[in-house]
Parts: sequence; C-alpha cells; structure tokens
Amino acid sequence: MRSALIVMLRYAVAGVVAFASAAAVIFASIALGRDEDDASLGFIKTVGFIAVASGAFCFPAGSRWFRSIVLFGLELLAYCLTKLDPNDSYLELHPFPCLVPIALGGLLAVVFHLVIDALYLTWPRPGMAPKPAL
Repeated sequence: MRSALIVMLRYAVAGVVAFASAAAVIFASIALGRDEDDASLGFIKTVGFIAVASGAFCFPAGSRWFRSIVLFGLELLAYCLTKLDPNDSYLELHPFPCLVPIALGGLLAVVFHLVIDALYLTWPRPGMAPKPAL
C-alpha cells in the first residue's frame, strides 16, 4: 500500500514538473519576443519533448523509459481534452492541429529515456563485479 502511494505521488510530482517546464518554455519564448502566430512545429516539438523528458526524471533510473511512455500518454490525453475555440473555422477542419508535433516531441523524449536507461543498466558502476567473459 505504501509503495503504491509513493508511485502515485511520483506521478503527481512528475505531472507538475512536466506542466511547469512546458509552461516555462512557452513563457520564455513569449518573453524573448516570439510572435503568437509563429507557432512553428519545431517549437511545439520542443515543448512536448521537455514536458515528458523533465517529468520522467522524477522517477528512479532504470524505469524511466516505461514511465515516460505513461507521461507521454497523459500528455496526449491532456491535449485532446483541451477545449479550443469552438468558433474558429480552422478548427472545424483540423480539430487537433498540434497533435502530430506534440506526439513527435513526446516520442523523442521516450527514446531519450530508453537510451539513458539502457546505458544506466549496462554501464559499469563502482563496486560492480565485472561480467564474466563467455
């Protein structure tokens, strides 16, 4: 029971960290003078990447890749549940215009954590016995 509570608390903290880091990137871009109409796909991918990557660092090493997949799913769910302006004629034809860039950024973060966890699990650490040669 206690371990389930700790995992739920880590997910809550990871969600807050992911949201705060994405918001920080957006506010920094506004402060640096990025025009509101200049919502380039690269910028949206960066926001998706930073949100998932920073949130996954709230979890223990070795399991971040799997938990980043969960955060990625939550990121897509949060975006799809966001109510955009219903009076916008563009949104009638394209209900989720940023879904693909956000998905690409989140997938890049999952791959990033997959590589980091693979290195963590295979990289020799001090105090580890060397693997015997076959």
